[in-house]
Amino acid sequence: IDDLESKLSLEKAATTKSTGELTMEMGNLRRELEQEKKLASSKIGNLESELSTEKSTINNLESELSAAKAGAATSTDEFITDIWQLRTKLEEEHTSVTELQS
Repeated sequence: IDDLESKLSLEKAATTKSTGELTMEMGNLRRELEQEKKLASSKIGNLESELSTEKSTINNLESELSAAKAGAATSTDEFITDIWQLRTKLEEEHTSVTELQS
């Protein structure tokens, strides 16, 4: 019986030690997890900020593109108007030359 009690006492001591070690390890793991959560949260915040910047850049580029398209359309319209004016002048000159030849 003494031998069994001694073994039981040793098992209890080992179990108590293991429980203490497990409790410490759990505490360490919880701290690590909290640090990882904070790091992940920070990274997410940075990525969201970068995404917002990229969206802003895209919106600015789309605005510039729209302005360029509008400018190109205006330039094209002005070009066509200039061509018609030149054609009209050419026809007038041709008519004047034809009248002079007659």
